[in-house]
Amino acid sequence: MSYFLRNAVLAAAIACVPPAFATPVTLQAGQELVWNVDLTNTLPGTPPFTSASILTGINSLPAAAGSWEFFADHDMQGGMVGDPQALAINSWTSWDAALFDGIFSVRVAVASGSVDLDLRALGWLNTVRGAIVNWEPAPQEVPEPATLSLACLGLLAAAALRRRRSD
Repeated sequence: MSYFLRNAVLAAAIACVPPAFATPVTLQAGQELVWNVDLTNTLPGTPPFTSASILTGINSLPAAAGSWEFFADHDMQGGMVGDPQALAINSWTSWDAALFDGIFSVRVAVASGSVDLDLRALGWLNTVRGAIVNWEPAPQEVPEPATLSLACLGLLAAAALRRRRSD
């Protein structure tokens, strides 16, 4: 295999690797995150839950200011559950009946500084943890220029092979 073709194939393979998703996520001043939580398919026979919790992964006071808000449905719909909470909480639990179906949303907004979050949602069945869901960012769509670049790279590799064979 020619040097050019080998490098072209390697470049195409690297360009096609899907992005890695990792938690914790870092939020900077002015950023917010909305998490739509769905605990319904985590265990057979659930819901209803008797309470719901959020674990934030904040183990020490962050050098940041902001707030948490909790809503009874996805996309911050269905009304707010409880009062907004300060950013520096490591867990939150509610026994509000609006959360018993296991579907709710969480909004965190950072006003100043930055904070690392490692989010988990839990659904409780009486005093036993019944379900747990970790936050994962939504996959990003592949931008169109990358697709065009890969197509051009393939055409260049084919042209190079054809030229080499004709020589």
